[in-house]
Amino acid sequence: EWKRERGWWVEHSAEAFEKIVVTCSSVDGRAFVSFCEGGIETFGERELGLSGAFMKVAGPHCARHFALAPRVPWAPGGGDGAGEAGVGAGQDPQRRAEADAAAIQLWVETVPVGAAVLVAVVGLDGATLSLVLEALSALGLPSEPPPSSHYSLAAIGIRRDPHRSRGSDWVTVGTESPRRMTADGDTWHACHASRDIAYASLPLKMVRH
Repeated sequence: EWKRERGWWVEHSAEAFEKIVVTCSSVDGRAFVSFCEGGIETFGERELGLSGAFMKVAGPHCARHFALAPRVPWAPGGGDGAGEAGVGAGQDPQRRAEADAAAIQLWVETVPVGAAVLVAVVGLDGATLSLVLEALSALGLPSEPPPSSHYSLAAIGIRRDPHRSRGSDWVTVGTESPRRMTADGDTWHACHASRDIAYASLPLKMVRH
């Protein structure tokens, strides 16, 4: 819960570290992804030109990184990267992106309903980002991309029951004022898109491992 106190927006919780957090950056030369649970970083990547989709089920589970072809000006390789789907670097970027999205969809199918999921997307745009979000939409994330040039996406939510809700929406920052895109569901309240650094958090009391 956020409250304004003495000129600061303060994030309140009953106890220290009582939340899970996703932070990511697409700043040129300073890209990173960090997942923290209960005050402990359970996954972190920091390297030049970092890009792709990162996801993890909260608790004692491994994170996944799908290093899709980047679509931002600063990313090395000019969109020639390959992801975990095992598609060769010599193939068409669109076909590689489709294969990676299919691999993400397979991962999504393993996530049980009610599980908390941490997601970060860095350095993707255009058709590639649309494919990734469509693959992740079964979890409850918004399938519609945020406005262009928002290369950092951080989200935390609960795997939705497909029979009860349809998804959530992005809060975008980096324009004249933050704005929320059209919402349909209620399982993903923390979906943040930014031009540089994105942040999302969820109280641990809402998490079922």
